[in-house]
This record gives sequence, structure tokens and C-alpha cells, in this order.
Amino acid sequence: MSTDAAISLTSSTSEKPARSFVFHARLIGAITLLSRLLGMARESIAANYFGGGMVYSAFQFAFTVPNLFRKLLGEGALSAAFVPLYAQAVRNDERSANDFAAAGVNVLSAILIGLTILGEALLLRQPRLAPNDA
Repeated sequence: MSTDAAISLTSSTSEKPARSFVFHARLIGAITLLSRLLGMARESIAANYFGGGMVYSAFQFAFTVPNLFRKLLGEGALSAAFVPLYAQAVRNDERSANDFAAAGVNVLSAILIGLTILGEALLLRQPRLAPNDA
């Protein structure tokens, strides 16, 4: 097959045009809105079943601790500081970049373990509530 025939074959296939920035911004906005609405529904249902007392507070706290990594790495200032430094380390030396990433995860793990132990120690010091005599 000649080069001209190969060029005409590849140019005859229709490619989808690239989506615009505005389309992607709207898509992310719509997905975020849907996420917020579903979160509000989840909180309303949980408050309906648990009430507004200590049990619901414990339920909310139980979901706060595991999401700490996501909040720090995915949405926080640490992400804004970590990603450029990691990208620079990858350009210089991939092995040092892996060491840098591992050190970051190790520090965050140590902080999370320390906060968990501190929280458990503080909870152990709290006085126990006696059941109400009816």
C-alpha cells in the first residue's frame, strides 16, 4: 500500500472533536452538586435513625478519622505542596521520588496513629455514663 493511500485511509476515519474546557467544568460542577445532594440525603437519613444525641455524634466522628488521609492528601494544602515537589523529584531521579513519596506516607501514618492513640487516651479518661433507672 502506498503512503498516499495510507494517509487517505487515516484521514477518512472520523475522530470525535475534543471536549471543551467549559464542558468539563460543567460536568465536574454537576457531579459535585449531585455528591452534595446525596451527602445531605445521607445525613438526613442518619439523623432520622440515630437522633441528635451522643450516638449520632459518635457515628459522625467514626467517619471523620478514616477520611483524614483523603482530606490531607486529596483536598488539602499538603497536596498542593507535595505534588510539585514529587514531580520535580521524578524528573531528577525516579528512585529518590519513590523514597520521597514513601517518607511522606510514613509521616502521615505516624501522625494519624499518634492522633488515634491520643483520642483513645482522652476517651478512656472520660467518666462513664450510668444507665438511667426508669
